[in-house]
Amino acid sequence: MTRSRRQHVRTVRNIGTIGILAGGVLSATGAVVWRLVSAELTAQKIAVSPDSKLLPERPVRGPLTAYAQAEIINTHATAISDGKTFAELPRTTRTGPSS
Repeated sequence: MTRSRRQHVRTVRNIGTIGILAGGVLSATGAVVWRLVSAELTAQKIAVSPDSKLLPERPVRGPLTAYAQAEIINTHATAISDGKTFAELPRTTRTGPSS
């Protein structure tokens, strides 16, 4: 095997090792964050709105039920604001009345 071929093989092996290690670190970090967020959501004792199409009346404990709750909140907010997004609302509506 020539010297440049050995260097190439070593470089590819090092890149693969770094990729595997990075994947492990990212997976572990994701699992920790999932547990922290799930614990916080559970502690808040929120339930998905009964009129949700996704997961009605389920306790919000993880990403799926949090998404279902966010979707129904968006549905309600859009209905209240006549279809306008938050950015489209007048500034006084977003900040509330001046005190």
